[in-house]
Amino acid sequence: MPGDPPPPEAPGARRHDWTFRAQERPARLLGPDGPLSRVWSYSDALLPVLRIRQGDAIRARLENALPEHTSIHWHGVRVPNAMDGVQYLTQPPVGPGQSFTYEFTPPDTGTFFLHPHCNEPGQVGRGLAATLVVEGDEPEPPDADIVLACKDWRPAEDGTGCPSRRRRAPGAPAPSARCGR
Repeated sequence: MPGDPPPPEAPGARRHDWTFRAQERPARLLGPDGPLSRVWSYSDALLPVLRIRQGDAIRARLENALPEHTSIHWHGVRVPNAMDGVQYLTQPPVGPGQSFTYEFTPPDTGTFFLHPHCNEPGQVGRGLAATLVVEGDEPEPPDADIVLACKDWRPAEDGTGCPSRRRRAPGAPAPSARCGR
């Protein structure tokens, strides 16, 4: 229930206190010498990878600096219903200038995706997403554990969003096919 304390942490477990500030940020999507593009992200890192150990608790504060409401849905993580991030169903949306704190302990190991469920194509499409890796059941430590998160940005040559995804005025010519591939 909302307001209930999170479950006790396992012996030796940590609590991770994270702040996700959802906002527009500049990013160089066309290489280090390319123009700046405007993306939406939870941090200065694009599509960050967050790692914890099984039994660790998470306290994640979402601060919304976007011009529309948002949330964080912890895709695949078994969380208390009030922490699930589905606006109007499991929580109210987090409006512009508002914040919400998610508190839970993921019970399972695995690789999970976090993203908003508000205007999902628009917000995730602009980069608002991250990966959560819960480690702890490996019989032997891996040589490497690398997350490959792919995002099809398709910016125009000047770094702006793909012209095919922008609204066109009635009667305006269709955008070039360059971004549509």
